[in-house]
Amino acid sequence: MAHRYHILLLFAATLKSLTSAAQYTSYERVIPVGAFSIEPHIRSGQLMQGQGSALLAFNAEIGTLGDADMLLRTVDASGTTLHNLTLGDMSGMGYHDVGMEVVQVADAYYLCGYTRSIDTENPPTFTAFLIKTDTALNLQWQRNYLLPAPYELYANAMTATNDGGLLIAGQVYDASGFHTLLMKVSAADGSLVWANRYDLEFSERVYAVRELPGGDIMLSGNVVFSFELVLPLAMKTGPHGEFIWGKYFNYPPMSIVEQSNFLSLHVRDVDDILLCGHTDVMGQGGEDIYVVNIDSSGAVNWVRTYGTPAFDMPSAFQWDEAGQELVALGFSSWFTAAQSPTALSLRIAPDGLLIDSRLHGDTTGAVQNGLLTTSQRLSPSSRLLAGWHGFPAELYVTGVDNDLGNTCNAHAVPISPGNWTTTTGGFSAIITPLSLQLNDLTFNASSLSDEVILCDSPLAAPSLSAAPIFSVQPNPAMDDFVIVLPPESRAIDVVEILDTHGRTVRTMRANNGTRLIIARSGLRAGAYAVRFLRDGLVLGSARLILE
Repeated sequence: MAHRYHILLLFAATLKSLTSAAQYTSYERVIPVGAFSIEPHIRSGQLMQGQGSALLAFNAEIGTLGDADMLLRTVDASGTTLHNLTLGDMSGMGYHDVGMEVVQVADAYYLCGYTRSIDTENPPTFTAFLIKTDTALNLQWQRNYLLPAPYELYANAMTATNDGGLLIAGQVYDASGFHTLLMKVSAADGSLVWANRYDLEFSERVYAVRELPGGDIMLSGNVVFSFELVLPLAMKTGPHGEFIWGKYFNYPPMSIVEQSNFLSLHVRDVDDILLCGHTDVMGQGGEDIYVVNIDSSGAVNWVRTYGTPAFDMPSAFQWDEAGQELVALGFSSWFTAAQSPTALSLRIAPDGLLIDSRLHGDTTGAVQNGLLTTSQRLSPSSRLLAGWHGFPAELYVTGVDNDLGNTCNAHAVPISPGNWTTTTGGFSAIITPLSLQLNDLTFNASSLSDEVILCDSPLAAPSLSAAPIFSVQPNPAMDDFVIVLPPESRAIDVVEILDTHGRTVRTMRANNGTRLIIARSGLRAGAYAVRFLRDGLVLGSARLILE
């Protein structure tokens, strides 16, 4: 472990020139940013992958009056900062300016959220905003969307459409309660295409929006039946926002007390949609990571939870196209004596199989209070994870490999997955078109240039051509099967087979060849993960189905 030391990012260009010859997958850094600003992280699951750099997006009270609430920072594979931008209150009143989601379209980033520092009439009201920057974080424009007081707008989620637009979803507040907001704007200049308010029977909050193949729109979030009864929901509209169907999940309620929510939504195909969030009525206990797979009619294909007997709370989900896996990020309170939150990551296969789970950061027993909120692939074999360390004092960034491990602080941990069923109940919505006002007032822009290096243990990341490819033949298999190892994998010393609970059911020594024949005896029908290790480090994995 390297000594802790401070650097000023004024020297980032020099550091970049010294480290550009190699890619790094193993490091830990923190950036002191003070207290968090209402929503600590800005969701960033819709950024381009494998481009050698990553965008970190967070909310933090950087200035004394909250005058810089949003922190955007791009880093390379070694964790070195390339560009950074802080955006915040232009009114001088210390209002919170909350970024909610950032998406990438070509060479531009779009950031949506809500603020009180635009419409500052007495009383000040929340308005929605949309910001565009280039990939060097140069501010291009800001559009603000307003309704006359006492109406307020909250932009909670966003996604790009195939026709060059952006869908923004969130809430409308009308002094009596919250209602769903869905609008479409132009990605070219932020101009409004259409906007709708949806009145449901109960209060709800939308956290995710995606466009389906064909142009229909899917939203997810939660509905508040009472103070202690919160259920997840999903809703589908047509391309212009016309209501098609809405469904509550875990309905009718299993208990009068429940806190469940769909935080994220990923569309892999029109009938292969992942609703991702958390629940406390299924799984191991406390709170568990919760994934429901549905088709475009809302019918449930499968349901899984992932967790321990304590609280395992997700904060973000990212679908990794290169690995064809869902990455779930958050914290677990099970693995320290004080049950303090410890940063947690999971890798989940397309069918819900748990591939791997890890803790990140110091797990020696100290109260760390950490969680992860961001996952991005930098190269075919290098990824980045980010979140909070010493929550909420420091922004935490760590470089990891394909298996989300590193040589600093990453520890494999047992997480129990479970198969479940859920019931659903339908709802409808009354639609009211909205006429929004627009203005172009912008936030103050500045930069934050301090960070601390906790660990710098560089590992040269192999190139795409050097990344070993492992396979199992035949797959699915009825009887014995063969694990095929590429020629460059002769350094592998151990092969493990794990069941859906993450338990090792077979361990074999590699034979320095390229084919390893495995007898099925004792292995039941089902899905398995096959892992390939050298000196205890996981170099790759494959999936195995036994019939």
